[in-house]
Amino acid sequence: MLLLKPKQKYITNTYKLLELNKLEKKHYFYLNKYKFIVYPNVFSPKYFPFGLCFSKRLLQIIKNNSQVLEIGCGCGIISGYLGIKNKTLKITAVDINKTAVKNTIANFKAHKLKNTKVFYSNVFSKIPLEQKYDYIFWDMPFGLTNKRKLNNLEKAVFDYNYNSISRFFKNSKKHIIKGGCLLIGFSNLIGHYSLLSKLAKENNFKLQLLTLDKDTIIEGRKKADMRIYKASIVI
Repeated sequence: MLLLKPKQKYITNTYKLLELNKLEKKHYFYLNKYKFIVYPNVFSPKYFPFGLCFSKRLLQIIKNNSQVLEIGCGCGIISGYLGIKNKTLKITAVDINKTAVKNTIANFKAHKLKNTKVFYSNVFSKIPLEQKYDYIFWDMPFGLTNKRKLNNLEKAVFDYNYNSISRFFKNSKKHIIKGGCLLIGFSNLIGHYSLLSKLAKENNFKLQLLTLDKDTIIEGRKKADMRIYKASIVI
């Protein structure tokens, strides 16, 4: 049973973009002057440009010499941009979509990034228990849905009853270095902040809004507010 009702207007619009994404062949996307390849059936910044503002904001937030984990790396544009612009970072990128993992590896190799790891993981399922990070970032699937079975592209934007997000909060503590934090990519316009806040509180996290961008263009004309929240463990 869903705790809240999905925002059907945005779900309908998102599915239109997912259908276009699904039909895409291998293509390229530029973030500033940096070229990234996007494989078929991988979440594409061509249709979902959230990562563009997130990558630039994260560069301002994340400190030098940090251990960084990105959940749901997609084509690797966010982690890749961070690695290009800050060579001191040690970056791990994971995704539930095995094609996305291959895509990220290809982009990391193309940009000759070092100190990186890329592998399959369903949130933290394949992260070694002893591995800890200064920052764990996830551009969350903040679209609440009543659909239980989702394909890999749908999982990039939708989450049934926020089950994956709940699991993220529950299992993240063991992977955060003392003084580290979670960084959450979210949209209050499309997502349900009240449910996000509830799940954070239930798992002893405190949310703090770090950045807000209201000029992210969706479907060529509509704007979506894109936010990064910091989630810190409450001691």
